[in-house]
Amino acid sequence: MASTGALAVLVTGMVTFAPAASANSVHLRFNGMHDGKVEGWWHDKTDRLCVKIPGKRNKHYKAVAVIYPTSAGPGKKMFKISDRGGGGRSCTKNLSIREDAEYVFELEEWAGGAHPTNGRNRVFHT
Repeated sequence: MASTGALAVLVTGMVTFAPAASANSVHLRFNGMHDGKVEGWWHDKTDRLCVKIPGKRNKHYKAVAVIYPTSAGPGKKMFKISDRGGGGRSCTKNLSIREDAEYVFELEEWAGGAHPTNGRNRVFHT
């Protein structure tokens, strides 16, 4: 019985706690084709994805921000939001994504074609 108590003390003494994950927000921007900087943000603390394209509202011109896990294969689960200008920015609500995981953040500019005309990406950890 005494050895069981000593073992419990030893095991308890060996327990360690992992440090809390830090917030890793990401901000990407580049000069757009029209009126200025295309911008996108991932706010890790609030789990929100935002995007902004400058200029007047335009149905043929938009910015798209996307995040998805780097480990995802075909049919990957991704989160996406777009903005067509006109002032302000577009943001998602709080997204339910896995913490302590690696994601890709893509920011693209679309000018009416079937493919993005400009873009940037960055890998980050939540």
